[in-house]
Amino acid sequence: MSNLASRGADWLTNYNFEVVIGSVSIPFSKVSSIEISIETETLTEGGESRYTHTLFKPPSSEKVLQLERGVASEAVASGLLRVGTMFEMLFIYVHDKQRRPKRIYTVHQAQLKKQSFTDLDAMSGEIFVERLEFVYRELIDTSS
Repeated sequence: MSNLASRGADWLTNYNFEVVIGSVSIPFSKVSSIEISIETETLTEGGESRYTHTLFKPPSSEKVLQLERGVASEAVASGLLRVGTMFEMLFIYVHDKQRRPKRIYTVHQAQLKKQSFTDLDAMSGEIFVERLEFVYRELIDTSS
């Protein structure tokens, strides 16, 4: 048994989270593409190629965050979420079992790029789902 398991580690679950856009807490059923990364380029020295250098480079593709939620007849913040709208900050809180935030991800300059919906199918009986795709400048883990 691992050392953490033997000490009774309090694991976070992936279903106890909250998304705050602007100052509004909006319920979502799924958040995808939480990723913190940088792009690098490796350069090999001329002559003797025993040495390499790693350099940071600007992003070559958009950073995308995807959110999903079921559509209710009284949708929360439906007027707030319009394609093209820019939000200075968006927060994702991952809570522990007592609903205390344990991980906080801050998304800077998030713009709603795409809004799509599941197919309407009278035979399936499934929940109507809205998918939102944000492009953003930076995602930072601001947990203390």
